[in-house]
Amino acid sequence: MRKANILLLAVLFLAIGAGIFYIFASEGKNVSDPGASAVTSTATPAPTATPETVTVATPEGAPAAAPELTPTFEPTPVLTPIPSPTPSPEPTPTPHVDHTASGEFHSDTGAWINIVAKWETVEEDGKVRLKIEAYVESYSLYYTSYNPENLVFTVDGKSYRTSHDPISVGDNDKTQTLLATQTVDIPVGCDLSVDVTWFCAGLTYGNKQLESITASDTIHIP
Repeated sequence: MRKANILLLAVLFLAIGAGIFYIFASEGKNVSDPGASAVTSTATPAPTATPETVTVATPEGAPAAAPELTPTFEPTPVLTPIPSPTPSPEPTPTPHVDHTASGEFHSDTGAWINIVAKWETVEEDGKVRLKIEAYVESYSLYYTSYNPENLVFTVDGKSYRTSHDPISVGDNDKTQTLLATQTVDIPVGCDLSVDVTWFCAGLTYGNKQLESITASDTIHIP
């Protein structure tokens, strides 16, 4: 048994040595004959593929590409300055003029009897009016007129007639008896002539016969 193993080992070593020899022998042949390993061949080069031009068809109904727009530059507008509004002048208020005025004037008969006219201006309904009161100034006096409208007011040339009641003054002191009152519209800022005439026909007073007594004056209206 031991001998068989030794023989088996010897055969194995021989086989390994033969293989190694064979390998070295093959390598030496390849090195000594270089022409054998070099293969000379005229190979036709593979054709180069020419790239084909591919046309992409535009599908029907597809919108055509919009042309490229060149931007248009608008000129910068020149701003016109807005003029400042000229303020309207405030209306000057009309100053109020006071048309208030008053006074009196009387006749001069020289017979202890006279007509006294007292006047004043009044403002009513946006108008200026002249109010005149006519008095007979006397001592004792009894008089009944038989003539209607025997008292006449004349203002700036326009006359207004009226009547008066009977006069009865028993006291022997100087007395003013109201005969009538007249009010008329007048202009302002002017002078007006005013007359008051009492037609006393048949009157005798202080030994003097009188047919009429007139008091007159020119008054200023502011």
